[in-house]
Amino acid sequence: MVAQALNPQGSYRARRRDPLAPVKILASGRYRRTGDEWTIAFERSVEPNVSSTALAHARLGLGLLATLSEAAVARDTLATVAGLRVDILSNHDYVLDVDTERKAVGLDAGLVPVLTITATASGLTASALEYEHQGRRQTLARDEILSGFGALSALGHVYAASRTRGADPRRSLHAVLDIVATLDRARPEAIPNLIKLLRAPQSDSGNVFALFIQSVRNAERAKEVE
Repeated sequence: MVAQALNPQGSYRARRRDPLAPVKILASGRYRRTGDEWTIAFERSVEPNVSSTALAHARLGLGLLATLSEAAVARDTLATVAGLRVDILSNHDYVLDVDTERKAVGLDAGLVPVLTITATASGLTASALEYEHQGRRQTLARDEILSGFGALSALGHVYAASRTRGADPRRSLHAVLDIVATLDRARPEAIPNLIKLLRAPQSDSGNVFALFIQSVRNAERAKEVE
């Protein structure tokens, strides 16, 4: 989900890896759940960018899904990813990908550092980011970055888990829409923060995914009004 490419200014736009080039795996491990805490247990020691990527997805993405236990799609996702193989990838086309044949999730190692998400003694933090959208200067505060990334990771894991269970892409996309609706009810700030994050050049390619999510929410709200 969310194509990306690194330009000289350090933002991600429209990266396209050579389809003939092998995927570079920086580290491999498995998702592990201990109580309400999620981690990725690696097979060996890892570099800081790998560690920060793993922490961000485990704590923000899977951690968010763990708070939505009333939703079947969240429960199914967490049950599926527990023990699942996860590869941290270098310069991948997508923030989160899934290999259905190997039953493995792939996480790109580039976005988390660009978003300045880092681990501290008290948890995860990030520095505010500024960008221009439709001629206006926008600021992404720390909490908006963490919340938006958590929602992005949660949506990606829902899709990956659904595909791993054998669902086709269309059905898996419907699972993503289910979790969007759940977040709108349970965490109303999450999707707006995700959209704001996706509009930043650090995250999205042409705002495609942001526009898709926005259109879905607008359609659902129109139905509610009717």
